[in-house]
Amino acid sequence: MFSIDLWTESPTLSFLIFFLYFYQRFYTEKKWARALWASVFLALMTVLKPYFVLIYPVFFLSVWFVLSRKLSESYKVILLGLPLLILLSPWIVRNYLSLGKFIPAQEDVYAGYNYSKSYYAYVDFAASWGGGIVFREPDEAGCYFLIHSGFQCKYPLPDYALTNGYSRAEVKNVRQKFLEVQENYSPELDETVAIEFRRLTEIYKREKPFMYRVGARFLFFKKFFLHTNLYNLPIHSSFNCYRRYQEIFKITQFGIYALALTFGTVALFMQVIKRKLGFLFIVFPLIVTAFFIGFRTHTEPRYVAQVYPFLLIGLSAILIIFIERLKNIKGLSVNSKANR
Repeated sequence: MFSIDLWTESPTLSFLIFFLYFYQRFYTEKKWARALWASVFLALMTVLKPYFVLIYPVFFLSVWFVLSRKLSESYKVILLGLPLLILLSPWIVRNYLSLGKFIPAQEDVYAGYNYSKSYYAYVDFAASWGGGIVFREPDEAGCYFLIHSGFQCKYPLPDYALTNGYSRAEVKNVRQKFLEVQENYSPELDETVAIEFRRLTEIYKREKPFMYRVGARFLFFKKFFLHTNLYNLPIHSSFNCYRRYQEIFKITQFGIYALALTFGTVALFMQVIKRKLGFLFIVFPLIVTAFFIGFRTHTEPRYVAQVYPFLLIGLSAILIIFIERLKNIKGLSVNSKANR
């Protein structure tokens, strides 16, 4: 899906692979030029997805540690920020001249979309109890609160979304007004709905603090990672071009994802602990995951797709170790027979 549509996910993943390649070359060879190439691809990633600017402090620190750790070499680390500065300069100048504002990347996590006040308030309310905001998913809260077409939403508002402070009927009432705002927008109704959503959110935070701060974030983690990884595969029995043998491909993809998520995660930590990979290979996916779970505004797995290549690296490492051990066992077996 990311390859045939104009999404930023596909080129970002490609740039990420090149970034990891040059960073690992730098980590093993300790040549500053490799780090410079890595910074170019990190800059390209950041232009497409500005939250990757969070990676820069870790990247700089990692390069400084791999190099001499001397203050005299700090200028080399600072120079690694030049590719991003060069790429963002036209955008920064444009924003200042056109809007009179200093906007280095984007103003907020919503990337400038002109959402209504009631929409922002709805997102906060749904996020407070771990509800997804994607309208096209029939098993997410988004299809319950947002107008959509093409399928029938059967989403039941879960019990954990309710408290003693408000009833299911109150939520339905706010939902109905919110649908009216979407159908026929008016500033007055928009403000009213936003106030009611905020009131519900405050009640939920006060009466269910653990669910708000911990439980909801676990549900977001589940949406991001505990899935089949088949959401973007165009293989379904209802499609005209469907063939039964294509199920083999689906099963294989799910198997790879399951192995990468489990054994790949463990092996990735092991490789970093053994210093075969730099600590950035652990910190990078942790920052991406923590960013989206912390904000709790996006629930689609595509937002954390950048974590998947790291898991594949870990899985590849453990497969290589397994194959080498098999070869050693086979070699011992051959030698034993020869000695006999």
